[in-house]
Amino acid sequence: MGCVRAGWAVVVALAVGACGRPSRSGHVDRERDGEFPRHVASASGGSDRGDGAGSAAHGDPPVPWRPSDPGVGRALERFRAGTDEDRLAIADQLIGAGTEESITGLILLLRELSPGEAKTAICQKLAGVSGADRQGFLLELLLVDADPEVGRALAAPLARDADAGLVARLAALHDGDVAPAVKRGVLELLAEVSADALVPALGTLVADPGRRADDPLVVAASRALAHNGSSQALDVLFRKLDGTRDPSESAALAGLVEGITRPGALHFLLCASDGNKVAPSAASRAIAIRALKNYPCQDTRDALARLASDPEPSVRAAARESAAALK
Repeated sequence: MGCVRAGWAVVVALAVGACGRPSRSGHVDRERDGEFPRHVASASGGSDRGDGAGSAAHGDPPVPWRPSDPGVGRALERFRAGTDEDRLAIADQLIGAGTEESITGLILLLRELSPGEAKTAICQKLAGVSGADRQGFLLELLLVDADPEVGRALAAPLARDADAGLVARLAALHDGDVAPAVKRGVLELLAEVSADALVPALGTLVADPGRRADDPLVVAASRALAHNGSSQALDVLFRKLDGTRDPSESAALAGLVEGITRPGALHFLLCASDGNKVAPSAASRAIAIRALKNYPCQDTRDALARLASDPEPSVRAAARESAAALK
């Protein structure tokens, strides 16, 4: 891809590669959040923001990005000069081309475009691309773009087509020497990857004995597991909760479990509220009972009525609390 490929290769090797922690000499740290690599600082030859946020890290001046494909270059110029209707059609062309260069060009155009119906519509189109065969590329774009609307569009295909490799890559990137904005982007994306096939990989992160329950990476992975709501996902969450003795450490995780609403989770929560191998303590039982308030059915009401006379005070209190919430 010429010039742009060299810029992305630097990001891949130093920020997203599978070799572990990025090197200190070339990490993705930037003086301002959301900045593109030096080779692609702007499609128009400089920053598109008056505050200088398009300047490269360490004071390097931005280098204009020029597509090697003349068709992409012409599309960029037509996009800038066109109407919103023209821009929608050109966006379709760039997305349809499906090359890294055409997608990069579109992202740079979107950074220049003011918020509005056209930008939203183009971002919706971008969100529909396949992430399966361009995972690394989309992740690179996501982690260096500060535009929230574009970021959501890039995150959608990554979350939809995520695999265990992406989970491992996100964990390694988060633990590496990267800018705070990159860590935030990693955590936001990790919290969205909740497919059944990813539960084992997410569970490995959460169950890691070297990670506290309030580790941001554990909380993000737990959020994805709570959204999944399967018995396997809940098993991981309750085991982590039961292994954490400090309530302040487990507060975020407990809140996620108490907010579960997946219909398939009810049976697991009813069993946990009575106490089982994954919820043997009164504290973990109380968390399961508080989650029952999200299931207004007769099975829930019967269980809460029974648990209101449990020997454990915290269990009785949680049962009364959930029963009151169902009224």
